[in-house]
Amino acid sequence: MRLTPSQLRMAVTDPNYRLPTTKAPPAPSTDGSLRKAIRFVHEVGPEAAIEQLRQSLSGEYWRDKGKTKARMARLCLDNYIALAEGDRRPWAPGLRMDVVIGDDIVAAGLDAVIIADEGYWGRLLVPGPLAKPLTQEEREILACPGILALIRDIEGGFVERPVLGMEVWELRSRTANNVRRVEAETALPRLVRLLNRLR
Repeated sequence: MRLTPSQLRMAVTDPNYRLPTTKAPPAPSTDGSLRKAIRFVHEVGPEAAIEQLRQSLSGEYWRDKGKTKARMARLCLDNYIALAEGDRRPWAPGLRMDVVIGDDIVAAGLDAVIIADEGYWGRLLVPGPLAKPLTQEEREILACPGILALIRDIEGGFVERPVLGMEVWELRSRTANNVRRVEAETALPRLVRLLNRLR
């Protein structure tokens, strides 16, 4: 079984969630435009990011049927800018990395790597709607695949600084919380139980 970051998020927050059995055409999404704008925040600046998102969502669909999605994407970008303001730590864009857990493959959600003096932090963004704020236990399960991927790819190389944890940013509510490495590692059995539930 293969699980995407969005499927993992839905499974963590909804105990009744099941993987779709048929492939439906994907609905138009602001996700790619929002994530590109977030890269612009760090690489060019907030004003350029806001303009980039405005241009990306200027088509007819986003002014009509997708108007609410476009408005939420702008809110998420504004909230990201507010959360990132004043953070001068070096930033690198994250990658989509697969983690093998038993017989399953989980695509690790990792939107950025933050380089601190004492080590590395991942950053996981949650831009989509949530029925309620994430609990710490839910954050730990969501952070688990990304932490495992960072440990494998960073500490498995020639990097001396350790992986410290994962920042989980809920963009619609402008909420940022940290999951320490040991908390994410300890969540692995819970992630395995979740994967078994989805079979």
